[in-house]
Amino acid sequence: MSDAQKSVTHDEPEPYGAGLVSRKLQIKKAPILARPVGILTNLSFGRNLELIVPPSRVVRINDVHELACTTEACQPGDTVKDVGYLAFVTFEQSGVVVVGDILEVDGRDFGVVLGFNEIHFPNHINIVVLVEALTTGLKAGWRLDISLRFKRGVHKELSRVSADAVSPKEDRS
Repeated sequence: MSDAQKSVTHDEPEPYGAGLVSRKLQIKKAPILARPVGILTNLSFGRNLELIVPPSRVVRINDVHELACTTEACQPGDTVKDVGYLAFVTFEQSGVVVVGDILEVDGRDFGVVLGFNEIHFPNHINIVVLVEALTTGLKAGWRLDISLRFKRGVHKELSRVSADAVSPKEDRS
């Protein structure tokens, strides 16, 4: 738990950690655009990065957060042993980043969001993505002018029309 979270006391339990809601968040949301402001070059073996239990984090326009990657299939609440650091990125609009989002780099799928780490919060959060091979931003060829996009699978994007959507003119009985 971060210092900021410790300073605020609540009587109600955290819903994901208490099992009051499913850890698999069902959401339709708009894609979020971001761009690098610093490309990273480090690999960390035995880092043991602890992912928080909640499966989503809100980002605000101009927030700066860190992207890291791993090859370890894990989920919120797990510990990630080995990490590659990709970049510090700034968000071009507010939105929600969710476990299962696809991170797209210059129009190509790069990885899938596994979870979040708040060790440096409130300065920034770490967004951890699953990739095929552990890498760094520099080794992956990232530049400051690449475009990043966090998106849901095609069938989950807010901009898509759902086949089972009911229009206001249809009979709902």
